[in-house]
Amino acid sequence: MYGIFQNTQWISNVSLQKRLVLVAVSAVSTWPILSFFSLGYASSFEEIIHYGLIGGLFGLLILVPFVTSKSYRAARFIGLIMCGILIYRVAIAALDISDLDDYYVIDSVVISGVIGAILVGNATKLIAPLHVSWKYWFYVPVAGFFGGLIFSLLLDVDSFLAGILAYGSWQILVCLAMHYGRVNDTSKESMEQAQALNWKRG
Repeated sequence: MYGIFQNTQWISNVSLQKRLVLVAVSAVSTWPILSFFSLGYASSFEEIIHYGLIGGLFGLLILVPFVTSKSYRAARFIGLIMCGILIYRVAIAALDISDLDDYYVIDSVVISGVIGAILVGNATKLIAPLHVSWKYWFYVPVAGFFGGLIFSLLLDVDSFLAGILAYGSWQILVCLAMHYGRVNDTSKESMEQAQALNWKRG
């Protein structure tokens, strides 16, 4: 099992195109999950399955490809998958603790989107780990805001397509925020190697 995870270098430094494909797979996968495990009338067991599948797929398909470290890869993969599940659960819980909707100031779904994005951004930065610029900390909450806003607008639309678009819009915006906010590790490694070579020649 250890060897399997050690030989997964291909999953690091994934191109933007591949990331978008993975986001699409994650978003489309919500359709059968929402069909069978909707939270509206779900039992406790069904809720666990709901959170586990949607959050777990998000962690596996979107967060895991950000792993950059070659050490403890299995632990990092599992950690990010678990973070996907737990953060999704926290984001849903955030819908229940906000009553700002009554004042028409800001939608609780938007607040939930921002909270979820910030938690995802921090978890991925620490576990992957990511080298990030100041843009990362700006892009991530902004992505959560607009993702939550789109989610809120689509929430009352009685269509599974709307559900896929709602989940997908938040996921793709957060994924793009982390992708463009990070420092490219390949470029950084190449620069460090070049500097080391110049130092030896000097």
